Amino acid sequence: MDPHDALYYNGRARAYYNRGETNKAFADYDKAIELDPNYAITYNNRGLTHQDRGETANAIADFNKAIKLDPNYAIAYNNRGLAHEALDETEKAIADYTKAIELDPNNPIELDSNRAIAYYYRGLAYDDLGRIANAITNFEKVIELDPKDTLAFLYEQQGYYLRGRAYASRGEIEKAIVDYSKAIQLNSNDAIAYYNRGRVYNALGEKDSGLSNSFSTGSRFLRGFLDGEDDETGETEKAIAEFNKAIALAPSYALAYVNRGDAYSKLGDNEKAIADLDKAIELDSSQINPQLAIAYRFRGKIYYRRGEREKVIVDQNKAIRLDPTIADAYNTRGLAYLAKWEPDKAIADFNKAIELNPYDAIFYENRGRAYSLWNRDLEKAYADWDKAKELGYED
Repeated sequence: MDPHDALYYNGRARAYYNRGETNKAFADYDKAIELDPNYAITYNNRGLTHQDRGETANAIADFNKAIKLDPNYAIAYNNRGLAHEALDETEKAIADYTKAIELDPNNPIELDSNRAIAYYYRGLAYDDLGRIANAITNFEKVIELDPKDTLAFLYEQQGYYLRGRAYASRGEIEKAIVDYSKAIQLNSNDAIAYYNRGRVYNALGEKDSGLSNSFSTGSRFLRGFLDGEDDETGETEKAIAEFNKAIALAPSYALAYVNRGDAYSKLGDNEKAIADLDKAIELDSSQINPQLAIAYRFRGKIYYRRGEREKVIVDQNKAIRLDPTIADAYNTRGLAYLAKWEPDKAIADFNKAIELNPYDAIFYENRGRAYSLWNRDLEKAYADWDKAKELGYED
């Protein structure tokens, strides 16, 4: 190749980039631009290199230049969308993915994979914004694409998985199971798909809560530990089987142990539940991981059922330290203080739980109990109980 040809430097830069030699890649991209400042692909490629190094503003500047030179360059819109997402500019990202989708029918060679990518990431962006219906529509488009190559096939599998997750988040249980099952059929080594299908079955095993509650971060997902709910449907055993598969595929999958512990607790097997939660904590204890808070929360609830109040407080303290936004951790610690006849500490915790989630009836019910101890403030107690009933609490 001609060393005076911009394409030569652009090609060699790509080779350096693929080998992780980004400084050499930048030097060659700069030389290519010097030789041909109107070649959009070089700016796009240099933008990708900036993005890999976390230089998002520089990446966006290069994608902007690529799009200015070639307004029909769908890939550059996709890449700029990803850069906007890195800056939490989700609406801008959606606009770029939409433009990429609109343009790609003019590019039949890369039609399937590029459109799959754009729909895939636009679906994720809508999911991040809580616009679940829009997310599902986009994942459906991913699934519709004819999987002519490995990349499109990968996005098809992920489309089923993500649509299943979206269905689960809005309580459409059967649809979620169907999509997770299809994702597993396409990739039987997907531990995350088994894990999420297990969570759906686990939620079905709860007598009194719907799936939407079970997949939230609020207290209702966890109340089975406290109430000692039993599964009368047989779905909890299915959940355990799914978590077993996830763990077999990914032995360090801490959340799979956490949720299997949840399932064992529903069946009344507290020893296995604690063993799983201990394992999850062991796997994640080397890092400050907010997800680890879930394990401490769950384990503390089992200790509460066994009357080990000091252990409850220790575990909820750890959960709160890892994630101070968990209303249910304060509620559970408040119950432990209440059981120890320390109503002032209990009220402080129930106050915090209500501050974080003012729509959970059980927090008001519990604070009312604390106010009623020794008739310390019956007016506030009755006010809290009235509020709990207004929010749907039933004795």
